[in-house]
Amino acid sequence: MYSLAACQKEVRLSSLSESLGWHRERTAAAVEKLCRYNLLVPVQQDGETFSVSTPRHAASRLLAPLDRQIESLEREAFQLRADFAKYQVAYAEAVTGSDRNPEFLTLVGHDAINAELERAAAQCQ
Repeated sequence: MYSLAACQKEVRLSSLSESLGWHRERTAAAVEKLCRYNLLVPVQQDGETFSVSTPRHAASRLLAPLDRQIESLEREAFQLRADFAKYQVAYAEAVTGSDRNPEFLTLVGHDAINAELERAAAQCQ
């Protein structure tokens, strides 16, 4: 049916039925399916006259909203990865131990605290 319609610029439901030798209901169901895929586009509100669209054009019209949604989701995923990368760095620093991250060093006792203060003061001078 699409091949027959593609040979013409516009088609009418009744002429398609006649050309194919189909009942009007069968033709209408086929036309409805082609309309769902944007391969046939209603020209008038009467539901009788349709223009033919190329498969490439029909696919691009159907896929455009999905392409926009994909782009939006990809931007969101990129941002989430960037946000989580910060947490990954903090996590990695926290679990590597106090030998690499003195800011996480736990000091117990007066002598240990004094020794750390003296070490820090020496670094500042």
